[in-house]
Amino acid sequence: MKSAIQNDVVFRIRSLREKNGYSQLRIAELLGLSGGQVGNIETPKQPHKYTLAQLEMLCVEFHIPIERLFCSTDEEASRITIKELVHKIIEYQK
Repeated sequence: MKSAIQNDVVFRIRSLREKNGYSQLRIAELLGLSGGQVGNIETPKQPHKYTLAQLEMLCVEFHIPIERLFCSTDEEASRITIKELVHKIIEYQK
C-alpha cells in the first residue's frame, strides 16, 4: 500500500494524464514500462510508484515544474522552499 504522499503524487500524475488525453499505455511507452505497471502504479492498494527519474520525465512531458507534483496547489508550489521540497521527495521515496 502506498503512503499518503505517494498516493497524492500518483493522483496528480493521473489527473495530468487524463487532462492531456494520455492513456496508461502512452505513459507506459514514454517511461519504458508495461501498461500493467502503470495500472499498478495508479492503484492505491498496490505499493508500486514512479521513480524520481520517471517523475522528471513526466514533468518534461507535461511542461510542469517537479514541485507541482509534491504540492496541492499552484500557489503552494510557487512558495515551497528547496528544503521543504527535498523533505517531500524523501517522504515520497520511503
